[in-house]
Amino acid sequence: MPTWPMRRLWMAAAAEAHKKPNWITGCIETVALSTGPARPPVDHQAFVQMNRVRYTRYAQTFLTSQQASAVVSETFDILWLRWDETLRSADVQKFAWFVLRRGVMARTPHIDGCPELTPAAFNTVALRMTEPPALFDQIEESLRLFRALSRLPEHQLDVMVLKYLRRMDDTTIADVLGVPLVSVRTADRYAKQALEGIFEPNDPSEDSNDSPEGTSQ
Repeated sequence: MPTWPMRRLWMAAAAEAHKKPNWITGCIETVALSTGPARPPVDHQAFVQMNRVRYTRYAQTFLTSQQASAVVSETFDILWLRWDETLRSADVQKFAWFVLRRGVMARTPHIDGCPELTPAAFNTVALRMTEPPALFDQIEESLRLFRALSRLPEHQLDVMVLKYLRRMDDTTIADVLGVPLVSVRTADRYAKQALEGIFEPNDPSEDSNDSPEGTSQ
């Protein structure tokens, strides 16, 4: 079992448990590391190079940049620790995505069992391009949309995040998730259908009711 990823995972867990840096360093210095390799296998390194940016962009939808970077590094350390098991899995990409997603969601605040997407809502292009007073209407609309997104099934949510928030094409998404291309397109279609009823069209009769009635001369 490779000891270097185990060491890094333990240090990250200790830091997340609010242990003091001196305590962490002292514990590490008392542990003798084996002579296991200090670098992961070449195929693991290639996997990291291919997926680090894509994984980080997904994680940043839910977490701060620092948290996203930490959870992605943790994911790759877990995969290194379990690399033989990863390679024996039915699909390496799908196995790895499960590890990443579990780490992201473990750190994401949830409301009623659904991941909180409010930070992502306030980071949309529409808000950055909108000026007051229309900005407040856009904020309300974005919050409604992202609340609905958070309630989608896991696979549909991931597809919508990668496609519309992270601007990945269907083929790339299928590769990242380790699923067939048709699965991505089906999830996209069903998610759009679920979101269609969010925005109610304005009732034109409301405008006519606002005008004052005419008075007889």
